[in-house]
Amino acid sequence: MSEEKRQPLTRRDFLRIAGGVAGGALLAACGPTPTPEVIEKVVKETVVVEKEVAKEVTKVVEKEVEKVVTVTPMAKEPATLKLWVTDRRTINNMTKNFMMPEFMGRHAHITVESEFMPEQDLMTKLNTTALAGNPPDIASIDEQSLHILITQGILQPIPDDLIDVEQEMGSRIAAWYKLPVGDPNGKYYALPNGTMTSGLYYNEELLEQNGYTWEDIPKKWDDFIKWAQELTIWEGDEVKQAGFAFNKQEYAVQQSAMYQQGGFYFKNAQELAIRDEVVLDSYQFMLDFYDKYKLDSRTSPLCRDLFTLGQAVTAVSWTWWNGFLVEQFPNLKWGTVPWPTFTGEPPYTRADDDVGFVVATQSDDPNHLDASWALWRFLVGPDYQRQYCVLRGVQPALLSVRGEEQFTEKSPQWQAVAITMQPGNYISEGIWAKELDDIVKTTHSAVLEGTPIKEAIEQVAKQMEQIMPTLEQPLLWGKDGWAAHPEWEQM
Repeated sequence: MSEEKRQPLTRRDFLRIAGGVAGGALLAACGPTPTPEVIEKVVKETVVVEKEVAKEVTKVVEKEVEKVVTVTPMAKEPATLKLWVTDRRTINNMTKNFMMPEFMGRHAHITVESEFMPEQDLMTKLNTTALAGNPPDIASIDEQSLHILITQGILQPIPDDLIDVEQEMGSRIAAWYKLPVGDPNGKYYALPNGTMTSGLYYNEELLEQNGYTWEDIPKKWDDFIKWAQELTIWEGDEVKQAGFAFNKQEYAVQQSAMYQQGGFYFKNAQELAIRDEVVLDSYQFMLDFYDKYKLDSRTSPLCRDLFTLGQAVTAVSWTWWNGFLVEQFPNLKWGTVPWPTFTGEPPYTRADDDVGFVVATQSDDPNHLDASWALWRFLVGPDYQRQYCVLRGVQPALLSVRGEEQFTEKSPQWQAVAITMQPGNYISEGIWAKELDDIVKTTHSAVLEGTPIKEAIEQVAKQMEQIMPTLEQPLLWGKDGWAAHPEWEQM
């Protein structure tokens, strides 16, 4: 990620970026403590009506009328909640300065104390504080830690009546996150905010200067490589303009080529597929971008930095970069498109869920528990998710939000996400342990440094096979699981 100093997100910027929040609620959060809400309730009451008749005999007639009764509810006990959120500057300001005041404006008896920390520090601290009996009430976690936190008993199961997962998020998420997997009596402990992928980012002005629009970006690898070569300018050993910048993100090229050709790292949660020939070929494809096609240099700046410097017509990144560009480079004209493929048709690449908020409180006070779940439901609700997903670059898990125009291919900056996440356009192996992820990443550096591909793969495969039996990976499906469940492609 760029080390360029980031300017804080102003309210004006935020409202422009993510649609803003309700001003009235913000004012309410800053004003005096509200009095209990007065509710007018219509009830039925029977009254007696005296009616005169010709013989001057009084007759009793029953008649129903409506009477307004004012009900004054008892004020709820105050609750103070600790919220821990992964430290992402594109999201911190929105959460702390806009959305938490919004939530507290709606729930005057609840105070939220937000703390932001690096992802790995948050996971470590969540474990230690849980053992000590004082974890946060709500926390954001990484999907790779989900099964560990559940096994250790740190997370509270989501109440059955709080959210209808299949109705609000679809069948795949409903199937994946009810644990134990396949158990009809299983429980949900966390749900994804959305799904992230990778794609190509284009500089609109550089395209225009060279006589192109984003629609001219080729969709087949053979055509794209030739096109990018024509736009690449070398001065000696230095790239002055990259048609396609990918330095230090080479792994994304390898993975996209692998999944497009039917390759997987894993056969299932117990077996590997990383030795398959199609996987080895994808590593060679990655090398060819440097050595055969000369599209970038191993000594170039990080491809994202080259892009923001105006020296890359296109560049590769995972789509978390959307929020960074919106916040830090508001004057840069850019958009996204899916990866080129060998046939010009999907699938394009891998996609992974971005999980998610959890309740970890150990309080048995019903009022505190109710407050914790109220905050969780707000964080997993449309108002927060609508803004979070823009800044995080994920296709919303909530179906109601996903259908909004800003999350469709009608938005130039969202095309890569929206198109890739359509049914049949992406691949997912599920969630594998961080230990395995760290090992897989060493293959790219080894190959780039000159280790023969087959040798580098064999080295990591043996390491992975040694530790896989020690890991619980209930959400790692691999090639077998993905093939067995075509309905999962429906998101």
